[in-house]
Formats: sequence, C-alpha cells, structure tokens
Amino acid sequence: MSYSLTLRSPADLRLDGVEDMMAAHWQEVCGYKAEAPLSFDWSRAHRHHRIGLLRCYRLDKDKRFIGYNFFVISPQYYHAMTTWAFNQGIYIMPEERKAGAGTFIIRQAEEELKKLGVKIVSYHDSAHHDNSGLLGRMLERLGYQKDAELYGKAL
Repeated sequence: MSYSLTLRSPADLRLDGVEDMMAAHWQEVCGYKAEAPLSFDWSRAHRHHRIGLLRCYRLDKDKRFIGYNFFVISPQYYHAMTTWAFNQGIYIMPEERKAGAGTFIIRQAEEELKKLGVKIVSYHDSAHHDNSGLLGRMLERLGYQKDAELYGKAL
C-alpha cells in the first residue's frame, strides 16, 4: 500500500473525477442542503489557483484517487505578516478511512504548505454528520488545538 499527495489544478481534478467525490462529501457533511446546494465555482477556483490563493491536493492510494484536501492561502486582516492556510474541504472515500490515509493527507499537506511560507493551518469539522468530531480528534492527535467554534444559521 502506497499513498501519494500531488498538487493539482481545479481543472485537472475535474478531469480526474473529483465532482463525484465532492457530491459524496457534500451529502455526508452539509447541514444546509436546501439552503446551500452544491455548486462549486470552477472558474473562480481556477483563477485563485493561478494566482496562488487556492491549493488543491489529490490523495492517491496505489495510484487510485481516494481523496482531496483544498486550502485557501491568505494572511488574515489582524495578522497581515502571517500566511494562513484555511481548509476548504478534506475528504477521503469512506472505505479508505481509518487506514492511515487521514494522517498521511494532513501531514503531507503540512509539508507542502510550509514550503509556501504558511505558518498556521486551520481546519473545521462539520457538526452535521454521523462521524462529527472524528476529524477534530485526529487533528488533536496530530498536534492541532481547538481555536474557535463556528456557528451557522440559515436565513
């Protein structure tokens, strides 16, 4: 068994078949399905990728596409001299979970983000699914700390 993580453009990921994976991800974790249907903005993602604001990583196991990890790279307004990576989605196919794939995708992404000068990485764990909290517990085992709680409301 061999994992690999590669940087891909949104267009390449689309050709790789990421849309089916995104639909499964949305179905699993979205708590606002009626108010927030899945509608990925491919043109904006492509523009942001070209200028370095979006990093899309593809996870493979034995050369088979099994997951992704997307980040927006940006300083925060209050920390203008510090580059942050805000996770926009991490997904591993359910049958590939609990076999080290999660640790691999997070650790490898950290190494790639460090090369870009990222100092802080931020993930969020959706509270709207059966496995809620699993990502947070894994992140804590990998040295992450709980920084904030997110609250949402459909209007």
